[in-house]
Order: sequence, then C-alpha cells, then structure tokens
Amino acid sequence: MKEKVLLNDFREYRFLSELEYAPDGKNAALVVSQANKKNGYDSTIWAYRPQQGFVKMTSLGKEKGILWLDNRTILFASQRDEDRQKAIQKGEELTTYYKLSLDGGEAQEAFTIGLKVGSLKKIPNRENLYLVSATVDTSRPDLEGKTSEEKDKLLAQYKKENEAWQIIDELPYWSNGRHFTNKLRHQLYLYDSAENKLTRVSAPMADAAVSHPSPCGRYIAYTAKEYDSLMPLKNGLYLYSIESGETKVITKDVYRMGQFDFWKDGKVVFAASLCQRYGNNENPFFYLCDLKTGEITQLAEYDHSVGSTVGSDCRLGGGTSFQVQGDYLYFTSVVEFYGNLYRMNLNSGAIELLSTNDGCVDMFALSQQGDILAAGFYENRLQEVYSIRNGARNRLSSFNEDFFNRKEIAVPQYHPFVDADGVSIDGWVLLPRDYDPAKKYPAILDIHGGPKSLFGDLYFHEMQYWSSEGYFVLFCNPRGGDGKGNEFADVRGKYGTIDYDDIMRFTDKMLEQYPAIDPAKVGVTGGSYGGFMTNWIIGHTHRFAAAATQRSIANWLAFNYVSDIGYFFGPDQQAADNWNNPEKLWFHSPLKYLDNAKTPTLVIHSDQDHRCPDVEGYQIFSALKVHGVDARMVLFHGENHELSRSGKPDNREKRLAEITAWMDRYLK
Repeated sequence: MKEKVLLNDFREYRFLSELEYAPDGKNAALVVSQANKKNGYDSTIWAYRPQQGFVKMTSLGKEKGILWLDNRTILFASQRDEDRQKAIQKGEELTTYYKLSLDGGEAQEAFTIGLKVGSLKKIPNRENLYLVSATVDTSRPDLEGKTSEEKDKLLAQYKKENEAWQIIDELPYWSNGRHFTNKLRHQLYLYDSAENKLTRVSAPMADAAVSHPSPCGRYIAYTAKEYDSLMPLKNGLYLYSIESGETKVITKDVYRMGQFDFWKDGKVVFAASLCQRYGNNENPFFYLCDLKTGEITQLAEYDHSVGSTVGSDCRLGGGTSFQVQGDYLYFTSVVEFYGNLYRMNLNSGAIELLSTNDGCVDMFALSQQGDILAAGFYENRLQEVYSIRNGARNRLSSFNEDFFNRKEIAVPQYHPFVDADGVSIDGWVLLPRDYDPAKKYPAILDIHGGPKSLFGDLYFHEMQYWSSEGYFVLFCNPRGGDGKGNEFADVRGKYGTIDYDDIMRFTDKMLEQYPAIDPAKVGVTGGSYGGFMTNWIIGHTHRFAAAATQRSIANWLAFNYVSDIGYFFGPDQQAADNWNNPEKLWFHSPLKYLDNAKTPTLVIHSDQDHRCPDVEGYQIFSALKVHGVDARMVLFHGENHELSRSGKPDNREKRLAEITAWMDRYLK
C-alpha cells in the first residue's frame, strides 16, 4: 500500500527552472531547487545529455542564472569568495559568474559585475559583451573609483539613513517581495568582461522589463516604463544602438506590452493589449513592428492570456515562455484549463497547438534542429522535463519520480457544470484517502487567487495533503478566471455577485453528487482573490462550518491606496474609486457584511505582503472579534504574498498546519 501525502512532503519536492538548450542543441541545462535544512532553498545546475540523461553539475546549493557560453560551457551566477561575501554584507552590490565545462572539472571564476544582476545575456557576434539586467537603487551613493575605506563609510551612512527613515515621493512606493521600491528601477547595461566596463543602456529613471539583443548583435530592444512620480500602466518599446549609444523610442504609452522577441534583425513580434475593451486584465493581441520605420501592424487577434496561469503551490522560478525561432513564434498559453505550448506562423498569423492538450507547460527550450524540451506538470506528477514532438510527449526526467511512486496521490475528478446564466464552469473533486461511499466525510472548498487565474488538474500540495487526511477537496473556476476568454474573465464591478453564485452552485452540485460529504462539516479557504471570496462568503452565508482566509482583501476603500497595485487594480476591477462612487467600493467590500458573520474564521497574513497588505487581515480579524465570532490570526514575519508558494519552508509548514488544525477543530 502506498504512503499518504504528509504535511511537510513539499520539502522533498524538486522544483525546475531555467531550462535552456546549448547553442548546437545537443545538450541542455536547468536549475533544480529544493528546500534545505537551513530554512531556505538550494539551487543546483543539472546538465541533460541525450545519451546519459540528467547529470548534477554543481553541489554548493547557490547556483543559478544559466547562460551557455558555447556548446560545452555553462556560465552561472554564484558567490564563493569570502571577501566578496563580506563586502555584500556591508552593502556592496556584486554578482560573480563562474564557468563550468560539461566535460567535468571545477567551476572557474569568470568575472564579477558591480551590480545586483537579475539576468545576463550574451550579445551575438560580440566577444566578451553581455546585456545585463539589474535592480538599481537610484538613491544609492556612487562607489565608482572609491577606496575600500571610502566605500565602507558611504555604505554605513546609507544603511544608517535607510534604517532611520524612508523617503516616499512616487507611486507605487513598495512592491510585493521587494519591500520599499521608491526610486528602485530595473536597469539595463552593457558589460564588457575583458575591460570590466559597464555602459548604461536604459534611461536613468526607466524601469525596464523584457530585453533582447538583436540576432546581428548591433541593437538591444527593451520594454520599459519611464517615470519619476507616478508609474504609468502602459509601457514603451525602445531600440538601443550598441555602436552609437543612441536610443530610439518605437512606441510609448499606447500598449500594455508583455513579452516580445526579434524576428530576423529588422522586426519584433510582441503580445500587447490596448486595455480598451476589457480593462487592465484584457488578453493581448499579437503585433509585428518594423524597427526601421516604427510601423506596427496587428498580426493576430487572440482571446487568451499569454503565459501560464494554472495554479500550483509546487513551483519555484520560471523559464522561457515566449521565443521566436525561424519564421515561428513559440509561446505558452492557457486554453480552458490546460497550459499548452503553441506556435504562430509569423508570415500568416496562423496558430497551432504543439503540446498535448492536458497538464501544463511551465517553460520550454528550442534547439536549432527543431527539438523541443518542456518542463511542467502532467499525469498528476510534480514537475518533470519532457520532449515534445509531433503532438506527443515523452518524459525524460525523474526528479520527482520516487515521490510519485511512493505516495498515494488523489486523482482529480472532473465535474463541469452550467451555471445559472448558461455559462460552462469547470470544477474538480479530490476524494478522501481510503474513500468509502457508505461513510460520511468532511470537505474543504478551496478558491483560487487572481481572480484572473485558474485551477487545473495539476498536482497541488495542500489539496493532496487534505485528501490524505480524510477530506473531500472541492475546487472550481468561477467567472472571473482565465482560460475561457475575455468575456468569461470580465468581472469588473461584479465582485461577489456572479462569481459567488458560481462557487455556491458548484458546492451545491458536489454535495448532490457525493452524498458522503457531510453538509454540516464543510469548510472554505482561499488566498488573495480566494481570500476576498472567503471573506465575502462568511458575510453572506452560514453554510460553512469553518473558514480560513489568506492574504485577503477586506475593504476596497483602504486597499486602493495601500496595495502596490491598488491605485490601478482596485478602480479597474470595481469600476469605481474613492471619490467617484465610493458607495460601490463599500458594496463590494466584505467588511461591510461581517456584522452578519457567524463562521469560525482563521486569518492568515504576512507583514511584508504589499499586494494585499496586512491591514486587510487585521480588519477582518477585528470585525469578527467585535461581533463575537470565534477568530484567530496568524501573522508571518518577513513573508509576503507568496508565502504558500515560495515562503521559508518552516513558515510554509506552519501555515498549512494552522489551516488544517482549524478545519480539524470544526469539521472533524
């Protein structure tokens, strides 16, 4: 008999990221991460050789940022020098790269860049020249040319001032996962490793996002937002000449532009929306831009998001999801509830499905020979690497195979239904371990975040754990979610109405479908938008015996001007702001209805959550206590909105233990 899934099993999961082919397409590499005993995560580099499979190349646990220097050599970021480690502790920003041969031997130091590097790309046809993306505090003292003593003095003063006060003169002033971001920018540089020289590419106050060198090696294209007071919602596309150092504005403040890539040397293809039809969450169209003339033409309409939004708490890091090769654009997208790989013919705009229509592709790698590697979730497994060819897939890795073979993993039972307005809704149920239809069981309704996200039939640790503990687990994709087009996702000004109706209808149908569920012992939980909906539910119905609200929204009047995205997300999603129709904001605020609440509720929040700030959790907890409802709040120090997905392992374990204990208390 297989073992049950345990609360802390996530500590043995291996998370995959940065999957990349070597230039000749014969070998590949990726980063594999796993929780360690120091309450953090180790990351190591593995090589893939078709004849040998996957081979571990590093072992210190701090290696990432893969870049192929040539067909046999990997460049990666790490920090192994004690003196530099001490300098970083004092406040210096240094990133060291090492070279590692596939043929074996120790990694050799290549160079150190005086920046906090986020990504590094080789400039084609330019020896020793790299494109660097780095996070830069524009208010930091300039250390260029300073002695060690002068650096120490300047950094000590800078640290003292930042500990004593925080200057805020722009919006947003903080960002989830990065804390205060006032005057922080993602900036681009050229780095000449032979001369150890940095040359700025992006403007001093530009916040750069996606960047690529041109295939010819003469240009760099990048997207960015330029501001010094209020961050705009739309961005621009810029072209930098490496030879002249001049920057050309291709388009600015017209599109909300996401991913792009070069097609040949003179054109780029990009995904972008005008935000005119469905607001800020509008799905993008595909466009083609002639960089010489600046002419932009629509290549193809599209009614789905670009990238993968299928939820799981078993990811750490990402990889390539949008790339041009030859005359095709390869990209990931969610259709229905599958995260698939597609390609578009750039001459015709025709789009075709490449992967099997199930599971989820998280990232992919393309070889010059036409081979495709993909990392993702299939067959109820954790992440593995697959080859994709002619619409079929073949599993190549076994990073999580031992876990899959040892554990009894519940298979999601698919239960689509039609809601009151005739809209098709997808839903699933996990059966409790050792399920006996003649017995009675408690159930937990789990609600996804977003709202423009979704559930699929992927492995989800918390749900598998609850199933192993004897719970039915219910989850669905109400209106507002991704995968079914703009109309389905559009809940602007409707929060707590049609989405609430869909969730309640799904719950009713599952109770009818499974008489073994005890209707008096059903709990509800969710995070972010799922936390909002949990708060809404306890103020509108008493049908649930327990609730656990996580990283939630309580009050749109407060959220709009505290959240890092509040000033644009709140007014867009609620079709109102604090001055124009504040009554509507209050109508859609769960806090308004908590004088009706009776459901015992656990509140989970983090004190560095700047997406749904902890003040939202405090309001829910206080309101419940004032009205005599049994409530408990657990606040996690130093964690942010991503606690359940990438928080410290001890805190992830504590969070799930608290939720489960609360459900056990009232449902068992």
